[in-house]
Amino acid sequence: MTRYSKTFIVVSSLLALNACKLVDQRTFNPSAGRRPVPYVPPAPPAPPPPAPPIEIVQGTPGEQWAKPLTTLVKDALKRKPDAMFLVTIVTPISEAPATQQEAMQKTIQENGQDVAQAIIKAGARPEQILMSAKADGSVQKNVVQVNIK
Repeated sequence: MTRYSKTFIVVSSLLALNACKLVDQRTFNPSAGRRPVPYVPPAPPAPPPPAPPIEIVQGTPGEQWAKPLTTLVKDALKRKPDAMFLVTIVTPISEAPATQQEAMQKTIQENGQDVAQAIIKAGARPEQILMSAKADGSVQKNVVQVNIK
């Protein structure tokens, strides 16, 4: 063998070995030697919002809800003179948006205005009342909810 042939054999074998993938621990287990990724569970669902202090179902006579509402307003104003009274009209979801809007307006006129007047009569100023309406699939009848902030 000549000197060049020995050099050629050594160089070609080094190149051949360099092109091969050597067998190591990742040949049989691709994640061997890597840090484990911890499982992070999803966040738990948020708790339901607290129930409003007073909830008046449409059709309830004023004598039944007027006294508890007056007591609630007076107690709230003693604790915090600038308390906000959130009067929310909740109606069941209906098929047509026009029907939904009519139901909300009717409930505001029949019950919402009466509740707002009772709050004012109990000692709150008109600017302390915030009235809103929303549709909710969990209610069966129109409801007036009174919250305090």
